[in-house]
Amino acid sequence: HVGLPDRDRIAHMYSAIRNPVPMSFVWEPTDSVIRRFAWLEIPMPAKKQLVEASCEKNEVRLKITKVESLNLYLDERLVDFGKPVVVRVNGSQVVNRMLTPSLLTLCRTLEERGDHKLAFSVKGPLHLK
Repeated sequence: HVGLPDRDRIAHMYSAIRNPVPMSFVWEPTDSVIRRFAWLEIPMPAKKQLVEASCEKNEVRLKITKVESLNLYLDERLVDFGKPVVVRVNGSQVVNRMLTPSLLTLCRTLEERGDHKLAFSVKGPLHLK
């Protein structure tokens, strides 16, 4: 790593722990290339969009700005499929129902991402416009 401007930071990075499924995060897309972050996907990401997301006790809360649609990716790390899942967008309840995991969805998300920690068994589209 000689000559790299960040080569001295590598030792510091060894202690970092990856969390592919955070229970809360803020995502501000900066271009149209990166469509997925953690357990959300914005099919048409753009500048000036913002998502504040959290998931706790089978309730997904999203505070969004300038996002017309998104996909939620869920699995047992985030929700208990034995109970209804509630989704609130900007304070309004948009979903309150039981969700059924799908092996096909699990396989598709694994194939798409190539990372078993980013594979999910439920994909839920939300149209927000």
